[in-house]
Amino acid sequence: MASNPRTPEKEAAGGAATVDPMGAMPEALAQQASGLYRPARRHGQQSKAELYALNAIAGALRASLKLQAMIEQTLAVLLSTLHCASASILLLDWETQELEVYVGRRSEDRPVFAFRRFDLLALPLANVAPGAPSLVVQCVEEAGRAALLSAPISAEGQVLGMLAMTLDAAPPRSNAPQQCLLRSIGSAMGQAIRNARLYERTQREADLQAAVNAIGTAIGKSLGLPHWLDDALQQLLAVTDLHFGAVLLRDDDPASLSIVASSGVSAQGAARLAAHVQSLAARLANEPIIEEDLPAEPQASEAPRCLMYIALRPQSECLGFLAVGSYTQRHFAPGASDLLVGIAGQISLALQNRRLYEETQRSAQRLEAISAVASAGNQTLEIDRFLHTALAQVVEAADLRGASVLLLAPEQLCLNQIAFAGHGDLGAEAIPLGAGGAGRAAAERRAVVEEAPGSRGREYWYYLPLESRGRLLGVLAARGRGPRLAPTTADLLPALAGQVAMGLSNALLYGEALERAAALAQANEALRAAVRGKDQFLANVTHELKRPLAPARLVLETLIEAPAGRFSAQRRQEMLRIALHNIDNLNALVSELLDAVRLERNDQLLAQEAVDLRGVARRSLAAMSPLAEAHQLQVHTIIPAYPVNVRGDAAALERVVTNLLSNACKFNRSGGSILLQVERTSDGKAVLAVTDTGLGIPAHAREHIFERFYQADGSSTRAHEGLGLGLYIAREIVEHHRGQIHFESEENEGTTFTVILPIAED
Repeated sequence: MASNPRTPEKEAAGGAATVDPMGAMPEALAQQASGLYRPARRHGQQSKAELYALNAIAGALRASLKLQAMIEQTLAVLLSTLHCASASILLLDWETQELEVYVGRRSEDRPVFAFRRFDLLALPLANVAPGAPSLVVQCVEEAGRAALLSAPISAEGQVLGMLAMTLDAAPPRSNAPQQCLLRSIGSAMGQAIRNARLYERTQREADLQAAVNAIGTAIGKSLGLPHWLDDALQQLLAVTDLHFGAVLLRDDDPASLSIVASSGVSAQGAARLAAHVQSLAARLANEPIIEEDLPAEPQASEAPRCLMYIALRPQSECLGFLAVGSYTQRHFAPGASDLLVGIAGQISLALQNRRLYEETQRSAQRLEAISAVASAGNQTLEIDRFLHTALAQVVEAADLRGASVLLLAPEQLCLNQIAFAGHGDLGAEAIPLGAGGAGRAAAERRAVVEEAPGSRGREYWYYLPLESRGRLLGVLAARGRGPRLAPTTADLLPALAGQVAMGLSNALLYGEALERAAALAQANEALRAAVRGKDQFLANVTHELKRPLAPARLVLETLIEAPAGRFSAQRRQEMLRIALHNIDNLNALVSELLDAVRLERNDQLLAQEAVDLRGVARRSLAAMSPLAEAHQLQVHTIIPAYPVNVRGDAAALERVVTNLLSNACKFNRSGGSILLQVERTSDGKAVLAVTDTGLGIPAHAREHIFERFYQADGSSTRAHEGLGLGLYIAREIVEHHRGQIHFESEENEGTTFTVILPIAED
């Protein structure tokens, strides 16, 4: 309850009481004080000094409505007017079950006052019921005092206390006048004390209501004030005149409590309170627990004398507990329990409102974070840009150290990191399914939490599978702060992972669509190129077929139409050989076309016999010598003396070498050279190489050089004849012999074609 104006000190001394500035007493009290004169007139025994004392006491009773000030004024008047050594006023407080003792003594220059409060039930002769008609007090006379006069202080038939004076000398034979005076003073004081107590009670109730309003104001700010519980707790202690208190709330683990607010108690003391409250939790669920008259511990700096524990339960759920107490008071004031329970109820409702408010805020933040991640997916379908934005949103929304996305590679059954933000880098190494937290999350399609390696319990990894439309896409790895996953984070991250999965799925589908579109465009371009190639091929074939056919036809027509005797026999023979040569060329073209078709269909039957590659080289060179001479080329050979045998078809292999030598002649410079080499390597390979000093192969043609019908210059006006089948046929024949063919070329420097075949086993 509100602080008692009479401070519970063991002993206090001070000067004469000052007059309270609040003004005169109520009219009823003034009339009561004026009644002091009537008994004096009736008995006719008051001296002038006594009348002066009565008048001064009446003024003191009118001077203040504050009890302690009024009593000290009265004691000062008694000491100065009645010349007593000391004067005492003993008052019973039936509400607090205490005896209040006010003592005034004369000093050298001013009166000295003392005040003490005693537990009424602890006094041996104080078993007096409220409203008793008389009061019996056992008094022990002070040493050296001659007499002790006393009179009851009462009002409306109820004894409120006792007025006592110690005289300087032995009393006269008849002390009836003094007893009459004391009874008159006691009667007047009774009504004045009742009025003062009523005034103080009214003031306390007003102060209490103001304090309760202040607590309500502090609690009312609970939605916006971070430390509202501290303010409310301090207001509560001020209202109840208690020394310390703490608010303890349940954690996520119901078996533990957290101290969220405390006042007047150290951290160690609050921890002891929390442990004690936890042990009483089952009993506190039903009603508050009050512990009073606790033993004093002189050695302890924080030794409660009384404690009260109240459950904070706005409805069926217990949110926590309120613990308050005093270091000096052994008992709680009357009505304190009801007041504290009421305030605890207000705190409970405020905590519930705060929780609902925080849940609403979290829901709003959750929706905002989900919306931000979804917006990132709506803004772009490029996977890198989407993940960069989305992971930044995830890290900020969930207050993470970092995050990363691991994409599933179904063929390799592993996860590969494709993006990360903050301190979420898991490295470039692939993670097999089932390995580690990320691998288990993907393999088992469930969230996995584990301590971050090397963090000593200060960080954790939270792995969530990314699924969309029933398809596992990968894993979201979140690196969090603290020893364990907070419930709010555990609620938020799966929703964010769902949005990341949806955006990732859309980005992957978009990427696949782009790839399909690119493949389709490439296929269309290839088709168009094939159509162009077909047209070009038909034009080239027509041109190549007509090239030998036209001269042969011309020769034959000339011979047929020429009159007899126009050409000599020798001339006719030469013309027929020209026609035959062109027909042979035409036949070679047709054979080349047929060979290409048979090789593609794998219909070409090749012999499998031992063939000396040296003989193949010599025969091919002999066949191509006329062409080399026609181009004024110098031909050089490097052929070993030992046999270089391979297993295969000699005619087909000669076709390969002939085609290579033919190209070396056609694409060489006039006056250039050709080098033909044959060798056997130490690793059991037969190598044949043809090198020319010609123009080289253009860079754009190199990747197509072995394609069927491909020619670097495919136009019908090209300088070199042919169908573009020579190198294609050469490659097919070499590969049918389990060999390899490759080339090295530099523009304007020349070209080297190399054929590698396995050596025939003996």
